[in-house]
Amino acid sequence: MAKETPLGLRRKLKRPDVRADSGLAQSVVEAIGDSIGMDSVSLLSNEVDVLSGVRHWVKTGFPVFDYMLSLGQGIPAGKALQFYGSEGVGKSCLAQFIMGCFQRAGGLVGYIDFETSLDVGHVKGYGVDLERVIYQRPPHIEKAGDCIKTFLDKVSEANLQAPSLLVWDSIAAAPAKAEVEEDSAEDHHVGVHARAVGKICRKLRYLLAAANTTMLFINQPREKIGVMFGDNTELPGGHGLRHASDTILRFTKIETLKSSSGANGFVCRIDTRKKNRFAPPGMECKIVISFTGAVRGPNPAKTALLSLKDLHIAKAAGRKLFVTGHGSMDPRDWTDTYLEDPDTYNSLIEANLKEGTDSED
Repeated sequence: MAKETPLGLRRKLKRPDVRADSGLAQSVVEAIGDSIGMDSVSLLSNEVDVLSGVRHWVKTGFPVFDYMLSLGQGIPAGKALQFYGSEGVGKSCLAQFIMGCFQRAGGLVGYIDFETSLDVGHVKGYGVDLERVIYQRPPHIEKAGDCIKTFLDKVSEANLQAPSLLVWDSIAAAPAKAEVEEDSAEDHHVGVHARAVGKICRKLRYLLAAANTTMLFINQPREKIGVMFGDNTELPGGHGLRHASDTILRFTKIETLKSSSGANGFVCRIDTRKKNRFAPPGMECKIVISFTGAVRGPNPAKTALLSLKDLHIAKAAGRKLFVTGHGSMDPRDWTDTYLEDPDTYNSLIEANLKEGTDSED
């Protein structure tokens, strides 16, 4: 009789059921809880607050911007955004306008100012309540990190249900502690700026989610020395800032608006080609920034008109403006017409944006 081979014996053996049961999972949870605290560990089947989710969305009043950022939901609370672009393209302007949006949603606003160019009159004109803005001017990045942690800890302790906002203007202008304290004739701190910013960013994600607060970084690109081909710019703050930012938005001035008295504004193109976690990357929108008139800064009425024209909903013919489903009007009356019922025109823009996306699918 042939002897049974080891392989044949293994095939005849009945394999035990080694699947983990709920009792084992609960015992592991309890063991980890004894080490790091039960507040930090739980079974996912329990009603646990998953901090990776977005609890609130804040709309800006610019349907094209909200759609580009998150398919129409708005700005996500508890996440980090980065605005970047050359000087004078509307980054700080739009950030200050967004401050008013968060205040109207019931949240608190903090502003870290390294540019020292904040115009209180303009901020007030955006509908921002100055009594609910925490203005901070730290001497260097390390102190800015302390300001951020204190702000987020206090908001988290207050258990504020509304989303809050914290603006850093700007990363490029913020010096590191070593740069402030060193002799001006010396320049040997390689990478100190990026390391200081990266140290803050590594702590941010959990703190922002726990405080239901959006962090808005403003940045400006810098030229790389000795690069002859390809992209010769880089963003201050290093890789830590890039990884901490859930969405990176690039601002570009594409057109100057003029009247008989001279320039009265410009059109800013914003795109998310670098990174976006809430919508397909690479989308873009246009926003009008006005210098004169009743609305200074980001102009919802003129931006809506530009969006309607780009979507072929509105068309100017002679001295008349034709809007599909709304008849004709004098173009000079557009701002007043829009401000009487902005929701109607914004809904029209949103519907056409979604219809365009569905047709592409």
